[in-house]
Order: sequence, then C-alpha cells, then structure tokens
Amino acid sequence: MGLTLHYSARLRRPDLLPALNEEIADICQSLNWPCQICDDVFEVEAQYVPDEPGEGPVKAVRLQGIYFTPPECETFSLTFTPAGRLSSAINLMAADL
Repeated sequence: MGLTLHYSARLRRPDLLPALNEEIADICQSLNWPCQICDDVFEVEAQYVPDEPGEGPVKAVRLQGIYFTPPECETFSLTFTPAGRLSSAINLMAADL
C-alpha cells in the first residue's frame, strides 16, 4: 500500500529561499539523504504564470529550491517560482511551449 501526499505552499519572503535550501541540505546531510539544489529556467506561456514577473506572451520562469529523497520514498521537491509559489519542473514543462 502506498501513500501519496499533495501539498502546496507560498513563501512570504522569497528572498529567504537560499537560507531554506541551506537548512534543508544540512538536515539531509545529517540524515544521509541524497539532495540536490535546483536552479532552472523554463519558458512558459504567460497565461499559465500570471503572477510571475515578465512581459509578453512567454515568460522565462526561474525555478529554485531543493530536491531530496528520504529512504524508501520518492523524491520530494521543494521548488519555488520568483513569486514564491511552490511549483515543480513537471508543472512548468507541462505548460511549456
């Protein structure tokens, strides 16, 4: 039997994301969990990301955060857009041109 978690979040202070990443990476290191920092840019139609900065029909949305994998679990993603919204690479790629 499996368990699926659906979660959402929004950063009140997106400028503190690097500190959050460092803290999570430190916890993962102490638990010997693999982790990886994410810093990718996706071209997304503006209609799918109206709250993100940028002009025109397509916006370059930077996704930053961290991925980590607890034992016997799928990878957990805590990645955010510049507006502080929790998102994932797969969500942005699905909206990709």
